[in-house]
Amino acid sequence: MEINFNDLQIKINNLIIKKPTKTFLKILDKEYNEVLASKYLAYFLNERNTNRDIVRQILSISASSNDSNDFVDLLNDAEFEDIQTEEQISEHSRLDIIIKYSSFWIVIENKIWAFESKENQTVNYERQLKEINKDEIPIKYIYLKPNYNKSKASNKNFAELLYSDLINIFKKVKKESLNDTENYLYFIDFIKHMEEYFMKSNQRIDDPALQFYFENKNKIDYIINIYNQESQKVRLQIVDSLKNAFPNYRVHDTSTYIQIFKDTWENRGSTGIHFEIVASNTKWDTLLGNEAVRLRFCIHNEKNTREKYPSIVQETINIKKYMFNNEENIMKSINDMIQEVQSLINKYEKLIDTTIASQK
Repeated sequence: MEINFNDLQIKINNLIIKKPTKTFLKILDKEYNEVLASKYLAYFLNERNTNRDIVRQILSISASSNDSNDFVDLLNDAEFEDIQTEEQISEHSRLDIIIKYSSFWIVIENKIWAFESKENQTVNYERQLKEINKDEIPIKYIYLKPNYNKSKASNKNFAELLYSDLINIFKKVKKESLNDTENYLYFIDFIKHMEEYFMKSNQRIDDPALQFYFENKNKIDYIINIYNQESQKVRLQIVDSLKNAFPNYRVHDTSTYIQIFKDTWENRGSTGIHFEIVASNTKWDTLLGNEAVRLRFCIHNEKNTREKYPSIVQETINIKKYMFNNEENIMKSINDMIQEVQSLINKYEKLIDTTIASQK
């Protein structure tokens, strides 16, 4: 395949690399987790944590001709009672959020990527709530979703509320108006999260980098394939070099570590006694081109042998950086790795052999 690398380079240089916004849910790798998003939201809808004005504005903006009551008016004289997430109302139904006031309830169905999980899900919610709502307390139903989610509630009594509307409400809240001003840090974090992950209208495909990939997919895939092939060769070269350098040892490799051990070291399932090389900041099949690979050289006495041979201490012996950005550095790095392993063998081989032999 012929590739105009100059043209690709110009296009790549014009791309702006945007780092993902760090939020609490992003750090947990739960950006689109509906349960956690609902719990986070419920925290700020709880009057004990923030204030009533947030709920008042939500009720106002989601007012519908299908409402059986003026819920804003009901809120004025109502007392806050409780708020729950994942509230079970039948054997197979849980409400994402339910807020209970003395004179009415608010039910929020929170949809991130999903449509209704079952046919007529929201219709069933209303029916099931009627069965347990013996006092016939008025209920306000809200269908909350990001701008990019085009789903509709099957129940017309569920008023649609977009996360962009919620953001506008949240942004009007001032720190000093919160019941506990310490919550403001978490409050701002949730606003950031909603803006980054729940507000964009074409969440999946609007990134310029994706558009670039779509336009150049065949060329990019070809380049990646070449890289993967050559990088695998580096990995195999390391493993083969270790096997050749230490013919009396077994060499076992995975995506993140390489183990070196003798058959007599009782290393069953790789959880016994062995030397180990760990790639701390990358994987073995992505070394190629990396200018600062951190490798840890260790002696491990793990699960299967730790109690039997307590004198063999598990520890990290050395941590060094290695370069795999050109042929010369690749060869040098492999030779240096062999020297490190040789140092481990010189220092610990006799101790391990003697300790194991003494137990037999």
